[in-house]
Amino acid sequence: MIRTPKRGAGSEGLDQRVINDWFARWGVNNPSDLTPPTRFVGRAGLAAYSAAFSSVTAERPEAYESLTYHRELSMMMAHCELHTPRRTELTAAKIRSHPMELVIVASHVLEGSLRIAQYGRKMTYTEGQLVVLALDSPFVNVVDSVADSAMLLIPKRLLGLGTDIGRTPELPIAADSLVSRSTAQFVRRFACDAAVLGRDVTPDMELSAIRTIREAIGLHSYDERRPHRESPGVREAAIELIEQHYRDPMFSADAIASMLHISRRHLYRHFAQAQNSPAQLLKRRRLAQAMELLACTTELSLDDIARQSGFISANTLRARLRAETGLSPIEFRASRQADRRDDLEGSK
Repeated sequence: MIRTPKRGAGSEGLDQRVINDWFARWGVNNPSDLTPPTRFVGRAGLAAYSAAFSSVTAERPEAYESLTYHRELSMMMAHCELHTPRRTELTAAKIRSHPMELVIVASHVLEGSLRIAQYGRKMTYTEGQLVVLALDSPFVNVVDSVADSAMLLIPKRLLGLGTDIGRTPELPIAADSLVSRSTAQFVRRFACDAAVLGRDVTPDMELSAIRTIREAIGLHSYDERRPHRESPGVREAAIELIEQHYRDPMFSADAIASMLHISRRHLYRHFAQAQNSPAQLLKRRRLAQAMELLACTTELSLDDIARQSGFISANTLRARLRAETGLSPIEFRASRQADRRDDLEGSK
């Protein structure tokens, strides 16, 4: 067991309870059975970490602490780490002196966020996302809370990330689909088994892991770079889901994205050339159903109509109807039923 003074997590190093939870997430009941992690503490720890990789700083250097497990495999490296908030910068000078044609594929458990700037892009990551970051270009990485990070460092060529701009995704990546989140969990487990638990890893296992990660990156790249090719199909699928689920008041654009296994941002990109967004289509479908029920029935109460149309309450329906037509439900019903009577009389 790593012994540290009992201090506040993120304010005075790593609290022992935080360390215990870290090991517990890996299924380790007795950390003393493992090889102790490498520990970086305070200003000296920041300096040692910076010498090995890149410039690492903290707002309170004296309170910095990091526990790391690192293992070099035959084709890649596995790395697991628990650390307090920090800022990491890989500079062009560091890359020139220590070139690394590597890609970090990682997943993080953290209460706050992780922000990376690279290639002119700024990305924000949350817990459980698949993070892909190149080490052959300068970047700045900021973590604002205690973070449990698990990662694999893989040669770029093995992931098919070459110079073909048509095939290479823009990095950094913050992938948030069902496939990418599943891959993130796989990366965490593989990195832990290799680096923390020291389990046997054969070259075939490494190749299998690389193929899995490469496929996930490829799917994300397709979504990122060529959404317009499949946008009509995605829009059609989204409209079908709205038709199936609009009566559920909890159904939303987020639910549509989840069912299509894409992020909300990517879903909206598919609707960039459409007249209405997914949320607008859902609102319109609910209102259309409510207007139909108001026009055609007299026995249903406003609460019943709201419930059958997917509105969370009669008040929400009332406000939406007035915003769209300028009429209250009573006025709208009377108007439509008067129109229907006029139509019937005119047809006689």
